[in-house]
Amino acid sequence: MTHHFYHAAAAARRRTVLAAVSRLALRGRLTEEIAGLPESLTAAAEFADEPTAGIISGQPIVCSDLFSMEAGGAAGLVGNIRSALGLSPQDKTEDNLTAAAAAALSQAKVTEPIIAVNAAACDGCAGAEKQCLAVCQVDALTDNNGTVAIDDERCLRCGLCVPACPRGAITDKAANLPVINLLQSGIPVFALIAPAFAGQFGVRQEQVKAGLLSLGFAGVVEVALAADVITISEADEFISRTDNGAGFMITSCCCPSFLKLVEKYRSQLAYLISPSVSPMIAMGRLVKAREREHGRNVRTVFIGPCIAKKSEALLPELSDAIDAVLTFQETAALFAAADIRLAELAAAEPLQDASHDGRSYGHTGGVSAAIARSLRTLGHRGPIRTAQGDGIAECKRLLDQAESGILDANFIEGMACPGGCVGGPGKLVETNVGAAGVDDFADVSPSREAAANRIALELARRYRNRLHLVSAHHGAFGGLGLGSDPVRVRRRPEAQK
Repeated sequence: MTHHFYHAAAAARRRTVLAAVSRLALRGRLTEEIAGLPESLTAAAEFADEPTAGIISGQPIVCSDLFSMEAGGAAGLVGNIRSALGLSPQDKTEDNLTAAAAAALSQAKVTEPIIAVNAAACDGCAGAEKQCLAVCQVDALTDNNGTVAIDDERCLRCGLCVPACPRGAITDKAANLPVINLLQSGIPVFALIAPAFAGQFGVRQEQVKAGLLSLGFAGVVEVALAADVITISEADEFISRTDNGAGFMITSCCCPSFLKLVEKYRSQLAYLISPSVSPMIAMGRLVKAREREHGRNVRTVFIGPCIAKKSEALLPELSDAIDAVLTFQETAALFAAADIRLAELAAAEPLQDASHDGRSYGHTGGVSAAIARSLRTLGHRGPIRTAQGDGIAECKRLLDQAESGILDANFIEGMACPGGCVGGPGKLVETNVGAAGVDDFADVSPSREAAANRIALELARRYRNRLHLVSAHHGAFGGLGLGSDPVRVRRRPEAQK
């Protein structure tokens, strides 16, 4: 059974802290004023949470109410401030918030482990059901004498335990400070927005783009464009595998937690994973290559609903592509900190680079539909039988069936978050609201499918052989060691003897 919990009050508390920390950083007053932040947060009359339908009410939030609900009092709040700085909530290397802020400002990127427990804020749910334990499908969380502990070796980095905690005691390290540093560095920074962004902020997509440009980004690019490039690549790979007699393949490019599930718990199926990098990695490399041709050295920031992408971007073999990862929650806090009200902004130029199918990657079923349509366009006449793993429990069930040989599918789409990316832990709206937003935005795309997107086809032609769009370690989390040799990748194990 798949459990999916989301506590709006805890999410609002986190955004409040994030916005307060980001506001000080944007003003250049972080080290000078952060020591007084716990007191000012609890004393504040209200925090106007911008903007949206669904989970976020769009109404002013009484800060004293928010922080009175937090276990651990001042100590718990200090831990959450440390997480907002991009640090571990528990690390006491710096003995006060001023020292912690100075350390955070010197940090170019957040570091592993991305997800941590703020023990001072965890009361063990006082005898009630521990929803964080219920939501974890791989037993990476355990009851540790009344609090919760995370086993990093078992953890998939999906982050679904973060919104499941009613106290906000499980948290991920925020990237707001590294992003602010990038935006203030004088180096052009591009915002790469995930397909799931449509519908998240309660305004037109062009207003979201305008807001990002107002923050100081030099440009805004849809990662859905790279999804089109990867769709073409994966369709080619599918045809090659089926021509070689392989029974099916696994869609590996999108969801790093699904890759982690295969790597850690179903490693005997790893040879079936497509070698493509994720659209996030592909887009980062494509943007940097394009800008280098114009003599510009740029930085890239991925913005999406996914905590696992923070870990993916840190992998040594992939770290050249993305310089920071923000969730939608963190991005909303940045808008609030900069006093940017999206609904009041004039619309920027529309985003018109991605196809309907590339944009549909944002919810479960989108990848399968994109691959199937492109396969037909590219001339594949064999059977296309897709299966969607909607959530980790369903992914495990499909992998078990694949391992036992009873799965009637030749293409598996694995999504760790129920509903797909729109159900990610960094989302701003209910999953069904996000999915509807993705579909509405996809419907106004200039092209229907990846194989008909001339921009994607041109990018694939120009850069496929010049960029590493195939992972050296077979996907986003590495360690599988299969490399990118087409013979090794495409043959079944018994054919490699």
